[in-house]
Amino acid sequence: MQSKVLIPLDGSEGAESAIEEALELSSSWKSVHLILVDSSPHQARQLEGYTIYADQYAEIRKQSGMDYLQPFKERLEAVGLEVGISVGFGDPIQVIVRAARKNDSELLVLGGNGSSWFERHTGLVKYASRLARRLEIAVITVQANKKRVKAAA
Repeated sequence: MQSKVLIPLDGSEGAESAIEEALELSSSWKSVHLILVDSSPHQARQLEGYTIYADQYAEIRKQSGMDYLQPFKERLEAVGLEVGISVGFGDPIQVIVRAARKNDSELLVLGGNGSSWFERHTGLVKYASRLARRLEIAVITVQANKKRVKAAA
Protein backbone atom coordinates (compact mmCIF):
# COMPACT_ATOMS: atom_id res chain seq x y z
CA MET A 1 0.00 0.00 0.00
CA GLN A 2 1.39 3.38 -1.05
CA SER A 3 0.37 5.97 1.51
CA LYS A 4 1.61 9.18 -0.17
CA VAL A 5 1.00 9.67 -3.88
CA LEU A 6 2.03 12.61 -6.08
CA ILE A 7 0.05 13.39 -9.22
CA PRO A 8 1.50 16.22 -11.32
CA LEU A 9 -0.76 17.88 -13.88
CA ASP A 10 -0.01 20.33 -16.68
CA GLY A 11 -3.53 21.25 -17.79
CA SER A 12 -3.68 18.69 -20.60
CA GLU A 13 -6.35 16.00 -20.87
CA GLY A 14 -3.57 13.45 -21.11
CA ALA A 15 -2.15 14.40 -17.72
CA GLU A 16 -5.64 14.47 -16.24
CA SER A 17 -6.02 10.76 -17.04
CA ALA A 18 -3.93 10.18 -13.91
CA ILE A 19 -6.90 11.44 -11.86
CA GLU A 20 -9.12 8.68 -13.26
CA GLU A 21 -6.47 6.12 -12.32
CA ALA A 22 -6.31 7.62 -8.84
CA LEU A 23 -10.05 7.18 -8.46
CA GLU A 24 -9.72 3.52 -9.48
CA LEU A 25 -6.86 2.86 -7.05
CA SER A 26 -7.96 5.12 -4.22
CA SER A 27 -8.71 2.28 -1.81
CA SER A 28 -4.98 1.45 -1.79
CA TRP A 29 -3.85 4.98 -0.98
CA LYS A 30 -4.02 7.24 2.05
CA SER A 31 -3.21 10.66 0.63
CA VAL A 32 -2.66 12.35 -2.71
CA HIS A 33 -0.91 15.60 -3.53
CA LEU A 34 -1.85 17.28 -6.80
CA ILE A 35 0.60 19.76 -8.28
CA LEU A 36 0.03 21.87 -11.35
CA VAL A 37 3.30 22.25 -13.23
CA ASP A 38 3.44 25.69 -14.84
CA SER A 39 6.50 26.11 -17.03
CA SER A 40 5.50 29.51 -18.42
CA PRO A 41 8.21 32.18 -18.32
CA HIS A 42 7.88 34.86 -15.67
CA GLN A 43 8.36 38.29 -17.14
CA ALA A 44 6.35 41.42 -17.69
CA ARG A 45 3.18 40.72 -19.69
CA GLN A 46 0.88 43.09 -21.52
CA LEU A 47 -2.75 42.28 -20.74
CA GLU A 48 -5.55 44.52 -22.00
CA GLY A 49 -3.31 47.58 -22.02
CA TYR A 50 -1.85 47.08 -18.54
CA THR A 51 1.65 45.90 -17.75
CA ILE A 52 1.77 43.14 -15.19
CA TYR A 53 5.16 42.32 -13.73
CA ALA A 54 6.59 38.93 -12.85
CA ASP A 55 5.44 38.78 -9.24
CA GLN A 56 1.90 39.89 -10.10
CA TYR A 57 1.78 37.53 -13.08
CA ALA A 58 3.00 34.61 -10.94
CA GLU A 59 0.33 35.31 -8.32
CA ILE A 60 -2.40 35.41 -11.00
CA ARG A 61 -1.10 32.14 -12.51
CA LYS A 62 -0.92 30.54 -9.07
CA GLN A 63 -4.51 31.46 -8.19
CA SER A 64 -5.69 30.30 -11.62
CA GLY A 65 -3.85 27.00 -11.07
CA MET A 66 -5.39 26.48 -7.64
CA ASP A 67 -8.84 27.08 -9.17
CA TYR A 68 -8.03 24.48 -11.85
CA LEU A 69 -6.98 21.89 -9.22
CA GLN A 70 -9.97 22.39 -6.89
CA PRO A 71 -12.51 20.18 -8.77
CA PHE A 72 -9.97 17.32 -8.90
CA LYS A 73 -9.32 17.73 -5.19
CA GLU A 74 -13.03 17.52 -4.43
CA ARG A 75 -13.44 14.35 -6.54
CA LEU A 76 -10.57 12.63 -4.75
CA GLU A 77 -11.77 13.74 -1.31
CA ALA A 78 -15.20 12.30 -2.13
CA VAL A 79 -13.64 8.81 -2.22
CA GLY A 80 -11.98 9.30 1.16
CA LEU A 81 -8.48 10.50 0.29
CA GLU A 82 -6.59 13.28 2.03
CA VAL A 83 -5.71 15.70 -0.77
CA GLY A 84 -3.24 18.57 -0.94
CA ILE A 85 -2.83 20.91 -3.90
CA SER A 86 -0.10 23.29 -5.05
CA VAL A 87 1.26 25.06 -8.11
CA GLY A 88 4.92 24.83 -9.09
CA PHE A 89 6.70 27.08 -11.57
CA GLY A 90 9.67 26.17 -13.72
CA ASP A 91 11.18 23.16 -15.43
CA PRO A 92 8.71 20.24 -15.07
CA ILE A 93 11.37 17.74 -13.95
CA GLN A 94 12.70 20.07 -11.25
CA VAL A 95 9.20 21.01 -10.05
CA ILE A 96 8.10 17.37 -9.79
CA VAL A 97 11.30 16.23 -8.05
CA ARG A 98 11.03 19.04 -5.47
CA ALA A 99 7.35 18.29 -4.85
CA ALA A 100 7.98 14.54 -4.47
CA ARG A 101 10.74 15.14 -1.93
CA LYS A 102 8.84 17.83 -0.04
CA ASN A 103 5.75 15.62 0.30
CA ASP A 104 7.72 12.41 1.05
CA SER A 105 5.90 10.81 -1.89
CA GLU A 106 6.11 7.04 -2.27
CA LEU A 107 4.43 6.85 -5.69
CA LEU A 108 4.31 9.13 -8.72
CA VAL A 109 1.42 8.84 -11.19
CA LEU A 110 1.95 10.46 -14.61
CA GLY A 111 -0.73 10.72 -17.27
CA GLY A 112 -0.35 11.46 -20.95
CA ASN A 113 -0.96 10.60 -24.58
CA GLY A 114 1.23 9.39 -27.38
CA SER A 115 3.02 6.10 -27.54
CA SER A 116 4.60 5.88 -30.97
CA TRP A 117 7.28 7.81 -32.81
CA PHE A 118 4.84 9.87 -34.91
CA GLU A 119 2.46 10.89 -32.11
CA ARG A 120 3.03 14.11 -30.24
CA HIS A 121 3.32 13.32 -26.55
CA THR A 122 1.08 15.31 -24.25
CA GLY A 123 0.88 15.35 -20.52
CA LEU A 124 3.76 14.54 -18.22
CA VAL A 125 4.23 10.88 -19.13
CA LYS A 126 7.10 11.87 -21.44
CA TYR A 127 9.22 12.58 -18.34
CA ALA A 128 8.66 9.18 -16.71
CA SER A 129 12.06 7.64 -17.37
CA ARG A 130 13.96 10.75 -16.31
CA LEU A 131 11.90 11.08 -13.13
CA ALA A 132 12.31 7.39 -12.30
CA ARG A 133 16.08 7.88 -12.39
CA ARG A 134 15.98 11.02 -10.22
CA LEU A 135 13.55 9.77 -7.59
CA GLU A 136 13.73 6.59 -5.57
CA ILE A 137 10.00 5.96 -5.74
CA ALA A 138 7.65 3.92 -7.91
CA VAL A 139 6.39 5.61 -11.09
CA ILE A 140 3.13 4.65 -12.79
CA THR A 141 2.30 5.96 -16.26
CA VAL A 142 -1.29 6.19 -17.44
CA GLN A 143 -2.13 6.49 -21.13
CA ALA A 144 -5.19 8.63 -21.81
CA ASN A 145 -7.89 7.42 -24.16
CA LYS A 146 -6.94 3.77 -23.71
CA LYS A 147 -9.85 1.53 -22.91
CA ARG A 148 -9.48 -0.16 -19.56
CA VAL A 149 -9.70 -3.93 -19.76
CA LYS A 150 -11.33 -5.48 -16.71
CA ALA A 151 -10.27 -8.95 -15.64
CA ALA A 152 -12.90 -11.62 -16.12
CA ALA A 153 -14.45 -12.75 -12.85
